[in-house]
Amino acid sequence: MNDAQFARSFIRNTSYCDLSASSSSVGKLLLLGVPRPVVDHAISETLADVDMVDVARQAAIAYQRRLQHSPAPDDSAKDTE
Repeated sequence: MNDAQFARSFIRNTSYCDLSASSSSVGKLLLLGVPRPVVDHAISETLADVDMVDVARQAAIAYQRRLQHSPAPDDSAKDTE
């Protein structure tokens, strides 16, 4: 398997629809010695068919769910000043 094939496979298998996973995949591939132009080309090929608006929408929904289930900030600390 050459660098380009490896990079495409690695990106596909590391949840490429998750934007943060995509950026961490770049760093991992670079650390593994895959040349930057090969990584960039593999990402553009792999993400070419991904609807980025849908990805952003899914990320926003997941973030909203996390916020709904997180505790409210404690305002009592402000009263002690």
